[in-house]
Amino acid sequence: MDIYGTSPPGAYVRARARRAPVRTAEPVAGAAGSRPAAEHAAPAPLPGGAVWDRCYNVGVLVAENIVLRPYEPADEAFIAPLAHEAFDEFTPRAVPHTLDMVQRFHTLVALRAGRPVGFLTLSGRAGDVFVVQAIAVSRRDRGRGIGHRLMQAFESIAAAQHAQQLELCTADCNLAALDLFLRRGFRIVRRRERFYDRGQAACILVKSLTG
Repeated sequence: MDIYGTSPPGAYVRARARRAPVRTAEPVAGAAGSRPAAEHAAPAPLPGGAVWDRCYNVGVLVAENIVLRPYEPADEAFIAPLAHEAFDEFTPRAVPHTLDMVQRFHTLVALRAGRPVGFLTLSGRAGDVFVVQAIAVSRRDRGRGIGHRLMQAFESIAAAQHAQQLELCTADCNLAALDLFLRRGFRIVRRRERFYDRGQAACILVKSLTG
């Protein structure tokens, strides 16, 4: 599966009232509001709150070891070029906006064989709405289920904080991202013309956690 960027960084923050960064425990196994995909074994916790996951491609026999951990300042060297790669087609301010977000909000970094390969930034309030502010996976590591694992962790965090709803937005031309989100139970609720700095339209997607 090919991935992604959601809204360009910061766009969704502007689209709705700013929400305080969430302060939570580290992610736990399982997804909120939906059953984990069959190709994923249950993750196992690691020291320091990281999570280990054996992530299988459908039809591929090789397992990928994926670890998720909180953002660290040293991750800027990885996130800056990835932000340019994933978001520059939507906004010329992709890198500074992304770096600002990952520092202000709660950010998870995905590691494969000890190497950073993707990240997800989220915000929200306990008992309210949780938002994916940005998600991206490096081009060389796409198609390995990393985006799915990041979304699984996001939903677990939101569920642990008793979130009522999940929200995100992505370009309507980003078919790979839309496929991921729709498969995870999100639904498109509206479309915004020229949402991005470079003129692309966006789809707003939501997922209810209240049944």
